[in-house]
Amino acid sequence: DYEKCERSKDTAGDNAEKAALQYEKDKLLNLMRPDLESRVERVSLKSSDYGYDILSFQVQNGEVSELHIEVKSATVTENYLTFFISENELKHFKNDKYYAIYCLYKVGKYYKLHIVDYAAFFKTDYLTPMSYMVRIRINP
Repeated sequence: DYEKCERSKDTAGDNAEKAALQYEKDKLLNLMRPDLESRVERVSLKSSDYGYDILSFQVQNGEVSELHIEVKSATVTENYLTFFISENELKHFKNDKYYAIYCLYKVGKYYKLHIVDYAAFFKTDYLTPMSYMVRIRINP
């Protein structure tokens, strides 16, 4: 049943985003930055125009910068994480230095988080083409 499968994927994605949001809030509270924690936002609920799901912040050497998080609900088979990424998400990952991909996968009742390493992602053969756009000129 296609509709049931899509609803299940939507639910998994929603739950993964909620878990990632809580992770980010906890991370910033642990860094004693409630000022930043209160600004963490699930922007995917407002619009898909952002190109990511969660706006958060990172603190490195006292410097604060935005963190644009794309959340992926992933599956694990034979010790491999599997998830789908759109061309737009891939473009953001390549070009936005504040972009991060968080993969969440279920282990029992709980989620585990894997943050995709940017350097490893583009140095290895992680991507497998799944479909192609076909564009054929016709003379109506």
